[in-house]
Amino acid sequence: MTVTYRTLMDRRCRGLLPRGRSCRRAGRAVTARFPYVQPHVSRPYSGARGSISVIAPDLPGFGNTVAPPRGRFAYTFDNLARVIGEFIDALGLIRYAMYVFDYGAPTGYRLALAHPEPVVAIISQNGNAYLEGFSDAWGTWEAYWRSPTPENWEACRESLAPDTIRNVQYLHGADPQRVSPDGYTLDIAFMARPGAEEIQLDLILGSRSGERMILILSRWAPKPTGAISRMPK
Repeated sequence: MTVTYRTLMDRRCRGLLPRGRSCRRAGRAVTARFPYVQPHVSRPYSGARGSISVIAPDLPGFGNTVAPPRGRFAYTFDNLARVIGEFIDALGLIRYAMYVFDYGAPTGYRLALAHPEPVVAIISQNGNAYLEGFSDAWGTWEAYWRSPTPENWEACRESLAPDTIRNVQYLHGADPQRVSPDGYTLDIAFMARPGAEEIQLDLILGSRSGERMILILSRWAPKPTGAISRMPK
């Protein structure tokens, strides 16, 4: 497993220090983690300035991270969280905030639950952490969760089709003239890789554990401060 990641370091830092330790100032790590999950490469948040450093890894099965094929690696959110946890350990990060969205949310939540001590904050952009997040749009997936038959497996492929990636993930609710084609073109190309759809279907089935995860999250808050709160719809 080789995790590909991007960094945006504090301008007063020289990058990752020897033995993989991140820049520290006044005894505090200043690294923010962005688990990015679309099938294209991670892009660090360009607005980060000052004392914030960003590390944006591609999850296994996404972007340019080199991961084993299905059959040699089980594509579950528990395993994705384990890999990212090992990645964080390899970098020597001891204190960080997480910015999570899409599949980065169930991955990041699992990581925070397993290792809450270094997590100082969780910033969620539509990272589902409440039951109301399961709208009618989840109907096909919910049918697959309840009955993971070959027929329901195939029905979920529609959510991975090029037209769905382009028109739902990128253009829905947006002015098409203001959306660069670069993102969805790259997403579609990565999804066309051998085995990519099957990996996504494994993760779709794994999403059914969301309700259990939400119940656990409701009883947890990162240390030393912070809380899980609902985001407005």
